[in-house]
Amino acid sequence: ASKLRKFCTAPKFSQGFRSREFLEVDADGDGVLSPQEFQTWQLKRKPSVETAKAMPREFWEMSNEVLVLMAARGVEGAQRERMVREVMAVNNCLWDDAQPLVDEIKTTALSGADVYELPYYTSLVFAFFGGVVCMPLIFHLPTVEWFNARFVTSDVPQDKDLETCFEVGSWSWGWMEPVIGTLSFVLLIAQFSRAQMLNIGVRPYGKRIFDVQVARLQSRYPEYNKNILEDFLIGVKRKMKE
Repeated sequence: ASKLRKFCTAPKFSQGFRSREFLEVDADGDGVLSPQEFQTWQLKRKPSVETAKAMPREFWEMSNEVLVLMAARGVEGAQRERMVREVMAVNNCLWDDAQPLVDEIKTTALSGADVYELPYYTSLVFAFFGGVVCMPLIFHLPTVEWFNARFVTSDVPQDKDLETCFEVGSWSWGWMEPVIGTLSFVLLIAQFSRAQMLNIGVRPYGKRIFDVQVARLQSRYPEYNKNILEDFLIGVKRKMKE
């Protein structure tokens, strides 16, 4: 309480009030705020029902400044609303009239995305397939024997040395280790190479494709701001992956 009283009676605190507001809170008119007066002031500053009802709930209710900040943070709804307002400003049209054109821009942005992203999907399929297949190729005796008979032709150990999956793995590891080790090293080198590309400013495949998509949007809709189109494309691609 003593610390609160000291804070409330500090000159800087009283100077921070607007004069009219301070006079309303300073009930006893002594020029300083008591702890009770300070608590009363805090209660008055809490939002009212009217303030809560006036709070923006949709992106179209927000100000331009708020939308720019939210779009910079990657909020997809704000990026779309920013694109809508760009269309409204350039085409001099109403919000509802801008929606079809924004949807058209979205369709253009997504066109050809499957072709551009085909290497990613292909890599994903091969990675998943390799992860699933490698287990039986190492530890499952019938699968190991089938693979050995067709691709390796290694000597088969005695039955007593193949009684458990771990013994099977010790046999199959003789030819599986070079393959898995080589693939792991290739992936490590690829990751290292990508990191060095970023260090020297060479753009990886994904960034190049994104730049191509942005350039295509800008050539199709040159009347709109490039930065807004780019943010809109980022939001559209993120929304598509959710």
